[in-house]
Amino acid sequence: MSELRLNSLEIKNFRCFEHLVIEKLGRVNLIVGKNSVGKSSVLEGLQIYASRGDAYNLADILKYRREMDYADLTENNDRYRINLTHAISFLFHKRTHEIGDITPISIGPTIPQGQIFKLNIMWYGEIRTDDELRLVGPLTPDTYDQFSSLIPRITAQIGDQQPRSFPATYSRTVSLRSTSKEGEKIPSCYVPVNGLARDSITPLWDRAIIQQDKPLLKHIISALIPDIVDINLLNNTIIAIDTINTPPLPIQTFGEGLMRAFGISLALVNSRQGFLLIDEFETGLHHTIQTDVWRFIFSIAKSLNVQVFATTHSWDCVEAFEKAAAEDQNEEAMLIRLQQKRDGSGIEAETYNERALEIVTRQGLEVR
Repeated sequence: MSELRLNSLEIKNFRCFEHLVIEKLGRVNLIVGKNSVGKSSVLEGLQIYASRGDAYNLADILKYRREMDYADLTENNDRYRINLTHAISFLFHKRTHEIGDITPISIGPTIPQGQIFKLNIMWYGEIRTDDELRLVGPLTPDTYDQFSSLIPRITAQIGDQQPRSFPATYSRTVSLRSTSKEGEKIPSCYVPVNGLARDSITPLWDRAIIQQDKPLLKHIISALIPDIVDINLLNNTIIAIDTINTPPLPIQTFGEGLMRAFGISLALVNSRQGFLLIDEFETGLHHTIQTDVWRFIFSIAKSLNVQVFATTHSWDCVEAFEKAAAEDQNEEAMLIRLQQKRDGSGIEAETYNERALEIVTRQGLEVR
């Protein structure tokens, strides 16, 4: 079995998690729990961890939750600038990150400590002279009052590496730039509740073709439509299917379920050596095909060394997951239940491996 990117997970000061510990992860992980316990937040944390806090990724997460609407817009010398400090504060526990609060977001395995990723908003003092503008910092709270102007910067650090920082503000007329080096990032794909964004399908398809994954994608779809002949990309973003007795048809013609399954499979082959993240797995998938979808996820995740994290509200999905996991001989499945602690002090995780999961589904224990 290939080594997992994460064999455990610890999240601090992120979203609803003051301190969440998941002691054991598998290759394929299904996260369950009631609303507002942080299922989607775990996926967001993994996105940030994989991207090493890349500015593009942070902006996408904030936009998806409409939190980017809270970015401050200021006018300076007739040019609008967007300040992300307020928007990014939503990522921090209790949604506050005022001057003086310097507790970072921390995401990574419980061990080794060298792989922990930290994200923070740090403050720098601004010193202006006749010929230059210089920033001093990062500052500690006891030195804030030494400067007439404080500038926020987002800082990211992996393990013991030197922290890197980038501006928390950018021009409305200049696109936000990537702030992570490609070699540092962990490959990952995120499939939201409403499916892959239309403009993301083409680059994912092109990469799959380059990686010679088209036969694999065709094999997956043929498991759901036995008379498939071929799949292709037409009109830039429309996936068309040839069947024996019909002309090429858009994949949407075959229903929402097939489009969802195709989106998951396309994201899966683009996540080799990294993470596949799926929010509300069961969306659009009839319960009769969910086991088949889980089967190909187990098989392909193993061959491409992908670690999968999915959320669900559906007991049908849990049963389908258990059935596919029982057929897998490598004991790589893990069910993770998020729940409020009994004393109300936070959220905790309870894990079920394949053997425990079989008992859970047989006895009908409540895991949602």
